[in-house]
Amino acid sequence: MKLLFSSLLDMGYDMYRVTGAPDLTQENPELNVAEGEDTYFRLNIWGMSKAKILAAWGVSRLTVDDLIYHHGKLDENKKDGTDGLRAMMDTTAAFGQKCIKSNEEGIAELFNSVTNFNSNYNYAPTDECVFFAEALGKAFSKLDAALILPAYDYEYYREFMEWLIGSPDGVFVG
Repeated sequence: MKLLFSSLLDMGYDMYRVTGAPDLTQENPELNVAEGEDTYFRLNIWGMSKAKILAAWGVSRLTVDDLIYHHGKLDENKKDGTDGLRAMMDTTAAFGQKCIKSNEEGIAELFNSVTNFNSNYNYAPTDECVFFAEALGKAFSKLDAALILPAYDYEYYREFMEWLIGSPDGVFVG
C-alpha cells in the first residue's frame, strides 16, 4: 500500500510503519507502508500529549508531580465537556508554563527530539522513533519499580513504545 503525505485527513495521530525512507525532496513523497499485521497505531490528541509527557518524565525532564498534574488536568478538562482541541491547547500551555519555569532546556530538548510527532503529515525517521521509544521505556522502568502505582492505566502507551521499536524504517504520522 502506498500513501501520499496529503492523502490523510483526521484529528489525532494515525501512524503507519513504512518500509524504506521516503524521498523528502519531492513535493508529495510516496511512502511505502509495511505489509502485514500491526502496521498501524493511533493516538488521539490527548493520548499523544500523555505519551510525550510520560516520555519526558522517563528521561527525567519532569518530576512525578509534573506528570500527575498534567494527566489530571487533561482528564479534568475532558470530563467537563470542554472542546477537545481547546482543552488540549489550554492544558498543555498551562502545563508548559509550570514545567518550563523549572526545566526550560530539558522539556524543550525532549519535545525538539520528537518534532515529527508534534503534528500530522510528517515522516518520523528511525532515530526519532528510537528516541521516543527509549524515553517511554525509561518511564516504564520507573513505573515497574514503583512501590505505589498511579491509578492511570499506561498499558496502551507501553504498546505504543513496542510498536515504535518494531518500526525499523520509521513511521508516517498522519
